[in-house]
Amino acid sequence: MTKRTFPPDLDDIVLGILRNNGMIHRGVLLVACQPEQICDDSEMRLAIQSLREKGNMICNLEDGSGYFIAKTMEEYEAFRLKYTARASTIFKAVHAMDITARKNFDYHPQQRKLDEVRG
Repeated sequence: MTKRTFPPDLDDIVLGILRNNGMIHRGVLLVACQPEQICDDSEMRLAIQSLREKGNMICNLEDGSGYFIAKTMEEYEAFRLKYTARASTIFKAVHAMDITARKNFDYHPQQRKLDEVRG
């Protein structure tokens, strides 16, 4: 799988726009970046994820209101609760699929013993 990238400096441009504008919808953010950087929606998402991985508290409450930088612990915690719930759901699904895969496909007997010990 090829690792997706985004245009150079897009993350810096996005961070600057968010700092100067408060809450902004991703579509508007795409347009706001246009004079300096041409990018598509997936590249914008990657830039936002990169900023989060650097510790920037870029939030989105998934209600269509847009992205913003948390200014209070309450804002951050509201985002964090929704954001981590998605990860938890994904891990639960993968765990269930792993169990099915181990039952249906051949894999190393030693691994099966380890899995049985782990539960």
